[in-house]
Amino acid sequence: MKKNAVIIDPYSHGAYHEVINQSYLMMISDLYDHVTYVADGSSCENMKALMNKCGFDCSNVDFIYKETKSYFVNLKCGSLNYFQKILIVSWLNFVWTRKYTKEDCDVFFNGNIFLALWLLRFFDRGKNNLYIMCHSEMEGIDKKENTAIVNKLFFNPFLRISFRYMDIPSRFHFILLSSFMQEYFASRISEKNKKNIYWIDHAYIRPFVDCSLTDVSKSNELLVGIPAAINKGRGLNVLREILKKNIAESVLIQSISFITEKINSPHFCSLNESGRLLPFDEYNRFVNKMDILLFLYNSGSYKLTASGAILEAIWNQKPIIALHNYYFDYIFEKFGQMGFLCDSVDELVDKINEIALDRTILAGFSDNLKKAKEALLPHNVKKQLEAIICCNQDEKN
Repeated sequence: MKKNAVIIDPYSHGAYHEVINQSYLMMISDLYDHVTYVADGSSCENMKALMNKCGFDCSNVDFIYKETKSYFVNLKCGSLNYFQKILIVSWLNFVWTRKYTKEDCDVFFNGNIFLALWLLRFFDRGKNNLYIMCHSEMEGIDKKENTAIVNKLFFNPFLRISFRYMDIPSRFHFILLSSFMQEYFASRISEKNKKNIYWIDHAYIRPFVDCSLTDVSKSNELLVGIPAAINKGRGLNVLREILKKNIAESVLIQSISFITEKINSPHFCSLNESGRLLPFDEYNRFVNKMDILLFLYNSGSYKLTASGAILEAIWNQKPIIALHNYYFDYIFEKFGQMGFLCDSVDELVDKINEIALDRTILAGFSDNLKKAKEALLPHNVKKQLEAIICCNQDEKN
């Protein structure tokens, strides 16, 4: 393997995507003698703090602090701001790659490189291997009506044209976050570009939180926590449907992240009225109070997107209840049953009521949760990433 690596991330700011970014950095810094990390200063500071909290030695990482906020102007329109961000991030991906990449290094991107795919394809003569971590933007390979207008009119067509009609050079390696995602995405693109698509599991690690301070519920309530944010496009309708059903008296559903609308129900309360994400320690203590974690994603969703929230459940070894979706099905198939995946809201409510009557059911998932937590630690997922890197270096030799 080469000795040097560069990680480029003009998209992240502060704690954005911190979990996958941290895991990615831990794996790469283990695999290379020296790593250069180029990102906004706030993201660099956050990465260093997380590494320190997790007791990870990153002395071989050289953090290059950039100021990305100065590039952006508030256009007072969400769609225009997002379009502006895509353009600026694309340009910075291209410029930083040219500036910080030497001949003897591999280049990693924390997120989608957007238009830099074309810029690097046609205007960069470097021969370095480029590894791109792919996120939910890859869902754009399929036409969808319910999507942001910028994606619908611009980025999604760009994605489909690039992967179906352009000959992408072999030095570009796109990494998705499950073997199912790799297979599905590859089935939607041209035959000649399938060689560029790889996968690793979504590694997961979090700093230690002392949960001995967490109040243990002394009531007979079954505490069902919702760890993910809830809004119109993400679970609000499913939650409303659940609360209309005949729920056992002892069940209390609690939202841990923020919810955008007020809901009045004797079976529901919000633990976070701030309208924004809670500090991690406070969030984690709420998670640890729960008996089971509820996910409100629609059936058939998460085809090319990994869920950080389910990994939070695994990290805290909390049983899961949700409707079937592609990513959850993949995780359950790989590591075994860690709760309940249901075909309908009626079945989901019936299962919650069943648990309320006999909570010993939940103890049966502990072994699989422990197995999944161990398998998804960065030092284990690192082996998957190393196999991809070695394969591509062998091909060049």
